[in-house]
Amino acid sequence: MLASKLPGRHRSQNGNMLILACVLMTLVALGITVALSYSGIFFAHNRLQTSADEIALAGARKLNEFNRLGQMNDMIARSRQLVYFSSEQHDDVTRPGNDPLMEKFSRQLLEEAKESARDLERERQYLSTLVQDESRAEMEKKFKELKESYAMTLPWLTITTPRVLSVNSGSFAKMESNAQELEGLAELVEEDRKNTNVVDAKPINLYRAENDAKLPSVDPELHFHFSPLAAPVGNDMSPARIVLAEKFKTSKPNYAPCATNVKLALGVKSGLGSSASATFEVSSAAVATGGGLWQ
Repeated sequence: MLASKLPGRHRSQNGNMLILACVLMTLVALGITVALSYSGIFFAHNRLQTSADEIALAGARKLNEFNRLGQMNDMIARSRQLVYFSSEQHDDVTRPGNDPLMEKFSRQLLEEAKESARDLERERQYLSTLVQDESRAEMEKKFKELKESYAMTLPWLTITTPRVLSVNSGSFAKMESNAQELEGLAELVEEDRKNTNVVDAKPINLYRAENDAKLPSVDPELHFHFSPLAAPVGNDMSPARIVLAEKFKTSKPNYAPCATNVKLALGVKSGLGSSASATFEVSSAAVATGGGLWQ
């Protein structure tokens, strides 16, 4: 009697083991799917941040391409010094007893120096607009290159195409200009330090950025705008680099930008169980290549 019941018990145990194995396989598959979902979400977020960094860097490199902003700052510093020197020379030759022809010649030189400063200011304004437009175009181009590779649909995860929330060029907190203080005219140096037109950047002094270093003693209608840009370190130009996004700020009106900022958004949807969706938002900022040495 006992022997006749044993085969049935074995079949029952085998069936229980099969059910248990199926349950375990289901749990393992479910765990793998959950892990894939979370890893996919983590990967998508990291990839979005990397893309934002690449876009910000592409725009930042365009700002000071060929050292054009750095050269403009240097030319402004020298134009300003020339106007001041020409004014001093004119004052010297207009004293009683000096040759009237020399006075006429010195006035001509002064007016030419002033007109050159006005021309340079017009070119600076044009350059400021140009670099902003080119930087924005470069960032938009980079975004188009990257966005097509994002869209992905898996049974457990759907990643949409990223969106641009904002693309801006601006300034970076506490950055001065790349132009070194010119020390050839002692009176001008004293006046600049009195009016805080220069900052002590150790080991050199730099002209203050986003500052109109006017010459009231010569002509208060002349403008000398110094845009922010990293100064060279020794003989090396500072490379374009990623910086903290919270240090990015809007440029003051009428100044060339030295930094870029981009914000992206990406939609992610999980199809595991009850569907859940989320939108990631990331931000990145980069500063332009620094100014080179004056040639």
